[in-house]
Amino acid sequence: MTIKNLVLAGAVSAAMVLPLVAAEVESASDAGAIIESMRPEARAAVYHAGKLQTFARNPELNWESHALEMTALRHEVNDMGAKVARLEAVRSTLPAEQQAVIDRIAATVQVLADDTENAIAFGNTHQDELWRTTYRKDTDNLYSAARTLARSVKSAATAA
Repeated sequence: MTIKNLVLAGAVSAAMVLPLVAAEVESASDAGAIIESMRPEARAAVYHAGKLQTFARNPELNWESHALEMTALRHEVNDMGAKVARLEAVRSTLPAEQQAVIDRIAATVQVLADDTENAIAFGNTHQDELWRTTYRKDTDNLYSAARTLARSVKSAATAA
């Protein structure tokens, strides 16, 4: 069994999240609520990325531990990607300041998705080498992107 099997095949890209027609944002005033609803997911992403960062420094841990955290992180990123798609659906109706906030959050979610994808790809091909520098850098990037996102979402939700 590989990490790929546990994490599920496919890219972890926010850009790949299909717009949720049934859950479309009906008004620009919903944007603030959507951003607020991203706060727990952003905090959870920091938690999971932090655990992966710690795991990468412990060569005694098995790959299944990493896979569980990657799976959890992947779910958080995908959920936030779906919310970003909803925000982007009303982006053009918002003031420039709110558009900039959505752009910043969307870009950071994409970076986090890319970093998650990189960590998963490495884990799929190097299950017995999850202590290597390449993987440690991936987990450091994950943690950094998750922290940046959590701060951006918190700041945007507080300002809304």
